[in-house]
Amino acid sequence: MEKAFFICLLIFQLTLNAGTQIVLKNGINSLCFGLAEQSWFEVLFKTATNWYILAGIACYALSFGIWLYLLSKLEVSYLYPMGSISYVLVAVAGRYLLQENLSPARIVGIFVIVIGVCLVAKS
Repeated sequence: MEKAFFICLLIFQLTLNAGTQIVLKNGINSLCFGLAEQSWFEVLFKTATNWYILAGIACYALSFGIWLYLLSKLEVSYLYPMGSISYVLVAVAGRYLLQENLSPARIVGIFVIVIGVCLVAKS
């Protein structure tokens, strides 16, 4: 029962971490950094007051807290490789939510990550 709880918490943490990346990407895309007349202070202010960026930072903090808790309960040699699932989640979310390209090489890389995680999970 305890192991199932930690696995569910890990899945939540990885999903939250991946979601954070998508939220931050939306935030940074919503800002106009290309304008030459913007000072560094204006760019910094816009970034610091962007709701996507603020939500992303809050999600990052929660994700980090959960990660620290999981580190205290699970072996790092198991936990850290499992964290690479967030790469897969971000790539898939980027494809479907942000219409980003998933080239054949990226798809093969994703499958390699999934196979590696499956091997670690079996150990």
